[in-house]
Amino acid sequence: MTNTIRDSGESQSSLNWSTQRLELVSLALILPLIAALLIIITESNTWTVAISATLVVATALLISIDAKFLGRKDRSNRLAEKPYILFIGLVLVWVLVYPLAFFRRARFGAPNLAAPGLLSLIVFMGGPSLYFRHFGYPLPSATSSEVVKAVNDYIRSNFKGVSIRSIGNYQEVSFDPNKQARRGSCVIKTKEAEVAAIYEISWHDRSKGLFQVTVMPADMDLFGFPPDPRFS
Repeated sequence: MTNTIRDSGESQSSLNWSTQRLELVSLALILPLIAALLIIITESNTWTVAISATLVVATALLISIDAKFLGRKDRSNRLAEKPYILFIGLVLVWVLVYPLAFFRRARFGAPNLAAPGLLSLIVFMGGPSLYFRHFGYPLPSATSSEVVKAVNDYIRSNFKGVSIRSIGNYQEVSFDPNKQARRGSCVIKTKEAEVAAIYEISWHDRSKGLFQVTVMPADMDLFGFPPDPRFS
């Protein structure tokens, strides 16, 4: 009777571990789908990089933990790579190792999830691109990090001879949906004064998601620029 109770407890423990492994690997399959959706929603190159990096690390961690649960010896009693090696491979070459990691599970008698893994990979890698190609890439906002960087770089590289202390107070002024153009403003602080500047974001090649930023100070005289009719 005692042995029966012990066996039942061991079976229940084994079932719990199996359920936890399945939850880990299921989450690793779902995360790329969530990441693809977030990339579409955020509509930002900066967020795309952040989301992608987080996805790679998170799935690498989950799959490595699952590999530790599966053990080092497969059904043929062959010694497999250590979980941390799998983690490093996923971080360095995620697009190749990610689907292979799910195929690897079959060696240990676990369900072969290579097909779902490959599907998740395809959705993540191609889903956002197909969406934006069909519906059009969103024009970055006037306060997005990529636009702010472009404005900063443009001002500091083109307005040489002017002692610029800081550039800030970025705001979006307007958006023309027909022309697909945004206008923003910022403040350039020099030793002599604070100068208002306006800039325009427009498409260079929308099919590829490439935009351009044109910057022109509102106080033209300080920089010696002639008036630009686009900013009148």
